[in-house]
Amino acid sequence: MKNCYLSKLWALAIALLAWTATTNAQIVKITVNDPAGIAGDYQALQAAFSPALTGTTGDVVYADPANGCTAPVNSLTGSVAMMDRGVCGFAIKAVIAQQAGAIAVIVCNNTPDFPHKAIVMGGTPTETINIPVVMLSYAACEVIKAELANGPVNVSFSPDPIPPGGGEVCATAIPIGPGTHTVDEINAGFGAVFISGVLDNNSNAKWYSYTPTVNNIATVSSCGQPVDSRVAVISGADCASLTLVNLNDDCDPDNGDFASEVSFLAVAGQQYFIYWDDRWDHNGFEFTLSENTTLPEALVTFNVDMALETVSPDGVRVAYGTSSNPTLTEIILADPDADGVYSGSANITLLDTVGYVFVNGLVTAGNQESVPNDCGVPSIFGFNFRPFIVFDPAGTNLPSVCFSSCGDCIFVVDDCADPFIIIADDAEGYTAGPVIGQPGADHFGVWPGGAGFDVTSEQAASGANSFKVSSTITGQDALLLFGDKTQDHYVARWDMYIATGKRAYFNVQHQAPTASAGFWAMDAFLGDEGDGTGYLTIYPDNVAAETPRFSYPNDTWFEVYLFVDLDNDEARLIVDETTVAAWKFSDGVTNGGAASPLNQLNSIDFYPRDANDEYYIDNIDYWQIPDAGVGQYCYTAVDIQPGVHSVPELSCFGGGYDLGGGDGAEKGYWFTYTPTQDGVLSISSCGGGGDTRGWIFQGECHGLEVMGVNDDMCELAAGGDAYASYREAIVQAGVTYYIMWDNAWETTGFDFELAFSTDAPAEGDFCQTAVAVTPGEYSVEEFTGDASVAGPTIGTSTLSETPYAQSEWFSFTPTSNGTMTITSCNGAGSDTRLWVYTGNCGSLNSLTVVAESDDDCAGTAGPSQVVDVPVTAGTTYLIEWNDRFSEDAFLWELIFNPLSVDVTFQVDMALTTVDPSGVFLAGSFSDFQNLPMSDGNGDGVYTATVAIPENTTVTYKFKNGTDGWETVNTTVGGVNCTTGGFGDRFYNTTTTDVTLPVVCFAYCVACNVVDADEVTLRNGVKIFPNPANDVLNIRYDFSETVQQFNIRIYNAQGALVYDRYMGQSLNGAVEIDSRQFPAGAYMIQLMDGASQVTRKVIIE
Repeated sequence: MKNCYLSKLWALAIALLAWTATTNAQIVKITVNDPAGIAGDYQALQAAFSPALTGTTGDVVYADPANGCTAPVNSLTGSVAMMDRGVCGFAIKAVIAQQAGAIAVIVCNNTPDFPHKAIVMGGTPTETINIPVVMLSYAACEVIKAELANGPVNVSFSPDPIPPGGGEVCATAIPIGPGTHTVDEINAGFGAVFISGVLDNNSNAKWYSYTPTVNNIATVSSCGQPVDSRVAVISGADCASLTLVNLNDDCDPDNGDFASEVSFLAVAGQQYFIYWDDRWDHNGFEFTLSENTTLPEALVTFNVDMALETVSPDGVRVAYGTSSNPTLTEIILADPDADGVYSGSANITLLDTVGYVFVNGLVTAGNQESVPNDCGVPSIFGFNFRPFIVFDPAGTNLPSVCFSSCGDCIFVVDDCADPFIIIADDAEGYTAGPVIGQPGADHFGVWPGGAGFDVTSEQAASGANSFKVSSTITGQDALLLFGDKTQDHYVARWDMYIATGKRAYFNVQHQAPTASAGFWAMDAFLGDEGDGTGYLTIYPDNVAAETPRFSYPNDTWFEVYLFVDLDNDEARLIVDETTVAAWKFSDGVTNGGAASPLNQLNSIDFYPRDANDEYYIDNIDYWQIPDAGVGQYCYTAVDIQPGVHSVPELSCFGGGYDLGGGDGAEKGYWFTYTPTQDGVLSISSCGGGGDTRGWIFQGECHGLEVMGVNDDMCELAAGGDAYASYREAIVQAGVTYYIMWDNAWETTGFDFELAFSTDAPAEGDFCQTAVAVTPGEYSVEEFTGDASVAGPTIGTSTLSETPYAQSEWFSFTPTSNGTMTITSCNGAGSDTRLWVYTGNCGSLNSLTVVAESDDDCAGTAGPSQVVDVPVTAGTTYLIEWNDRFSEDAFLWELIFNPLSVDVTFQVDMALTTVDPSGVFLAGSFSDFQNLPMSDGNGDGVYTATVAIPENTTVTYKFKNGTDGWETVNTTVGGVNCTTGGFGDRFYNTTTTDVTLPVVCFAYCVACNVVDADEVTLRNGVKIFPNPANDVLNIRYDFSETVQQFNIRIYNAQGALVYDRYMGQSLNGAVEIDSRQFPAGAYMIQLMDGASQVTRKVIIE
């Protein structure tokens, strides 16, 4: 037998394996009640899918077939079904037994070579299991099966396990010390530890506890014993928190020795458990526990980072003492690779406690580092030592630590005006062509297998060169490397150029991509939906989502900023001076859209996807900036209530919603306010002394919507320049609003007032309180609204309106489709400004501009108009006049022209002598003025076509001569075609042109009906039910045969919708499915040649 001591000690040592041991928590008990010969308690394991045991009692029936995989041929109803393990899954057995009426299930283990084992059964049943399901060991089942041949066996199920015997579980571990010990047969308790792939395929175990009194190398061995054993050493102050230290299966299997031996570093006073299980054999054996108190030495390497220190000419040292040798020893450290990390090594006895301190220079007072209390302990020398216990026989290379610190050397960046510059690359100083491999290009890389940036002079934002990204560069897939950052706050910026007709794409990678996988944090698409339009794909909750669209300029350089705050897991992208998205940075995906979250910043990938992608990058900067301070960013906003508040001097990168302005507007200070009532919120820096710009937002930081912005609305101080800001917004109770002040003009601190009023907002001052108008003339007497939208057009130039204007609001909701004209051409001598929107008034982003005007009146500058704007019935159009260019009062007019249809009217004058002055039509569409009708073909039927608004009810009459109003006789034909007190005819227009049926002058019917004998038709027909829902019945029983009986149905517009020719008829019935017709009024026309009767019917 080989002595495994050294190999096992050095291989596994004290390096605790990263598994936490767990013992079986599903041990239950089966009690045999009868017969007396086998009565008693038997340990069992409850299935993972079994309900809790509640004392079920019943007789055992051995299933047939015994494997329980198909429906039993014997009855299991009301019994405890016993089945053998194997052939099919445990869940299948449980379902079959339950469906067969069993009240419980016992599954017998099928391992005669391991008769005392059982396992926790798993699986997913196809139905909910409502009966107890347990497994018994092979040996226990054999006892019950043998007795079943003699008669019934009655059992009970209990959730309470049999109390474990000595050593059967961790809690009853047998205390031992050095010496020889006997392990009895391992056949009970189910106290094994399960660690998949490490300690598995076991069931029972023997536990011993060992607490050394001195540090030593302890060895546990059964080598030479005739039993195939397995041993583990487990540490833990108690059985609730166990950690695997070391394990061994075979001492020397090559020579047939399958016993076990393990060695480990045993720390005095620490409890260890020595554990033997039945993985291979359950028979008893002996083992020895021995202690070797002569501990070897191990090499310890000390490392200190001096990056933040000026290194003494006398060098860097470490001074240390140990528990076995407290005399202070010093080592001179070296930095052979000049990376600022100084290292040195010493051999120190295993399990010694080491106290050490780094020294800058000679080991004299004042040169030692100041070790913080978080990682140091007091020493007799009056300063802190760093503590360390030597555990690993293979040696320990202590992690590098910053001199006088507990962690890495971190540059403290606390001034946004002085960031830590990591990359500053203006593309100058390189040779044209591939940049990879050129001096100073270490911050560039490539996607594995790809090519990097090309340096070109084709375009440049400054200097002569830029970096080109194009599909013409073979295999290009360029990376800008950021260094796998996992903490702190960073900003990357670059200038970008995209020509008209070209696109751009880039993405952010959480970790270094491989040849087969990427790790996306964000994708940017510029130009995919047309020139100047872009969007991002981000990954909230690791699922792809597109951001709202944003704009950028073509054929000119623009800036891109990427902010990544790893400490707060926040990211934000600014394109062309506007924030386009903010998101949780760690969300992300890998190949196939699989979730791959990681709060790490690796790189930006600039990749041309095809021949349409070509763009240029210049002036790349990558900085570490200060941690996000209180109020400096949306996600660190300060919660406030109405009152006066102070904005400190603006100092960091929290702005960015519009970077225009004298000072860049990249700095900001944020507040939040949540009103408890609906009302009007206002922010005011009036008189605060600062040249300010204030914003109001709704939403959350990853989806802010601008509700308002103001730049210059009031005086800095009484009588001073009007450079302070005032803005109002209608707000809702319970909604959180964000207020941000930026440095569009200066960074000076100032005071502002947040006010809130529950008074009703003034009519016309807000989009929400727009004055409803109809076509006509209106006046704007003064501008009092502080909630302008003006597009929005946000900026700091004279072209910007939103931050500088007051406005008045109106709304128009047409009742029919048509066109709308809004004009101040005839009512204003001043310079007016007009905007028209659809949408809702929730935010500036929720309105859509449908028309706008500035100086559009012919022949004059100043007044505004929009002409023939198409409008839709029922849609509200919001009209905003603002005072950006003039505050003078003015008049304006709303003109509405509804869409119309052509209606052709026809009247038969056969029974009337036509007046020499002609036939005329007069109606509501002509203000009842005469419209001449004509008879072009001389058939006596006069027609006139009139344009009438869609979906309109009109009334009218025909006139014989200029004053010959008809009086309509409604008694003929059973039809009343008139309405109102004047007996006017009527018609409801639709959205299509129509020619109305010919009617006889002064009648509702055709002239050939007027003189006909209608008695036979009128008396011989019944129509029912009326109103009709599903079926309309027409029953006829004439006094004499009708020769040409015909049934026709017309809708209210006069259109024929049903026509059935019955021919020669005496009696009968017609059943019509009325569900085919829309609900409404209909005329049923019953005809026999010239005779005609009309009945009105309602269909519901």
